[in-house]
Amino acid sequence: AFNKLMALPGTMFLMTSLTKLSMIGNPLISPPAELMNLPFPAPLSYLERVHTSRQTDQLDLSAFMLTSVPLVVPSLTNIEEVRMVENRLRDIPGTVRTLRMLQRVDFSENALQSLPQDFAS
Repeated sequence: AFNKLMALPGTMFLMTSLTKLSMIGNPLISPPAELMNLPFPAPLSYLERVHTSRQTDQLDLSAFMLTSVPLVVPSLTNIEEVRMVENRLRDIPGTVRTLRMLQRVDFSENALQSLPQDFAS
């Protein structure tokens, strides 16, 4: 706690005996800080899903109560499918458009108010 950590290692989910993780006071970007307020397995589940998406080209970040698309998403350049169902997203950043291999998206059951103007181009 109270360090300057911005990201947790993507393979941290492999620590199966870990039962508690305190990241208070760290400017986390990955996983997003809002995930650290959810019950403990959520941050590890998030890391596992991001890690797995690099092999499957499918990212499912559903039901994490996310209020924004995580900053890691645009770095997943080979991703073909993004699912972020049942979150609290209000908008989708234009950076999602940079995912050149993206074929399917599902942002249902969020609080979306608009899409980027160039989302479909």
